[in-house]
Amino acid sequence: DVARTNVSLVRVRRDVFGRSNIGIIAINRSPGEKTDHNRSLGGDFSFSFFNSALNLRGFYAKTWTPGVESEDVAGMAELDLKKGKFEFQTSYLDVQKNFNPEVGFVPRDDIRRFKASGRWSPRPNSPRIRRFSIGPRFTYLMDQNNLLQSRDFEFSSFMNLEV
Repeated sequence: DVARTNVSLVRVRRDVFGRSNIGIIAINRSPGEKTDHNRSLGGDFSFSFFNSALNLRGFYAKTWTPGVESEDVAGMAELDLKKGKFEFQTSYLDVQKNFNPEVGFVPRDDIRRFKASGRWSPRPNSPRIRRFSIGPRFTYLMDQNNLLQSRDFEFSSFMNLEV
């Protein structure tokens, strides 16, 4: 015997300013009982400026679950900047411990994550080499009490060849 469950989802996205968009999403899971449901509501944006040289992205979402009264939101903000041979990216993700989108997926809750990376990508004057790329990436992960969970530093390089 499997209980009947109603699952509803609405997603609306609107293009704005030519290369940008904003959106909302609403999700409801209800088995027909007032004491057992899960609802999620979120908004997101992606703004692109200066021929995509500057990009801002992010989201904010909240969940409603019976018996949960606080610490039930998640949000993210990201900035990408590309200027000639240089690229820079930074982001912040915050997922509170009671954020619970039952119709969805959250790989890890109760976190705050900071990421930053930079790259230098010259295009040499060579018939065989299209592009070099070199740069660092740093990730710092904490819980909601700001206790360090992990940190990671990576330095990488690669080369694209012409075939």
